[in-house]
Amino acid sequence: MLAPAKINLSLEILGDLPGGYHELDSLFATLDLADELHWKDAPSTSLRLGGEVTGLDISVGEDNLVIRALRVLEAASGRSLPLEIELIKRIPAGGGLGGGSSDAAALLYGVNQSHGLGFSIEQLEKLGAPLGADVSFGVRGGLARGTGRGDEMQSLPALPQRSLVLILPPFFCPTGAVYRAWDSGRWRPAAGKVASSLPFIEKGEWGPLADMLGNDLEPAAEQVQPQLAEIRDALRHLGPVLLCGSGSTVSCWGGTLDEVQAVVEPWGCRCVQAQVTCVSRS
Repeated sequence: MLAPAKINLSLEILGDLPGGYHELDSLFATLDLADELHWKDAPSTSLRLGGEVTGLDISVGEDNLVIRALRVLEAASGRSLPLEIELIKRIPAGGGLGGGSSDAAALLYGVNQSHGLGFSIEQLEKLGAPLGADVSFGVRGGLARGTGRGDEMQSLPALPQRSLVLILPPFFCPTGAVYRAWDSGRWRPAAGKVASSLPFIEKGEWGPLADMLGNDLEPAAEQVQPQLAEIRDALRHLGPVLLCGSGSTVSCWGGTLDEVQAVVEPWGCRCVQAQVTCVSRS
């Protein structure tokens, strides 16, 4: 079962919600970069990692989102589901690409199918929402508008595939620190981006990238990690540059992989070619 990375084409923060959450309006899209999960029935549940485990340290215990997703399924179905799970990592951890959330979503979707649990996509989204807003999108995939905490999903028509380069800095942006910085500054560089994108998306077209791409968290992340502003400015001549989620991954929507890599070499970044696919699970 593939667990694709996601990118927020637009991420707007509209205000505050109870419980310390933020009201979001965001356009989510799937990428071709993906983790992979395999599982089989076993006497007890276990998780092992394979592939390129890069980024933050990843636990294989009960606090891993994959195991937490399994426990949610067990509670909702009233069944014990002991599994031996292998997680092959390709999405860097802690970079704003939703890898952990996508892994959890793939587990919810896949085990629901393999064990005949009978939950609908909408039910799985609700089960996944307490695990994180990105989990709801990962269950659905494709191209979707996320409102509320970012977990209330509306599917949108898929867009044609589009290439980009992901820049992976050697440092991280803790999500909590980025949101605290945003709370202090209340920046809105992406205001109106979702609304301006929808007429093009409804026709299955990419609009002008300058009107579609935006992230209200970008100034906050650059305050937490000032090198992100340096990287953004250095890449501007190649094409639009967009922070992924709360960072630290950055996407560049112009230039070749080699051109982008040459620009960001001074910051010790790694680059990966990727495609926006908008592939859904339905």
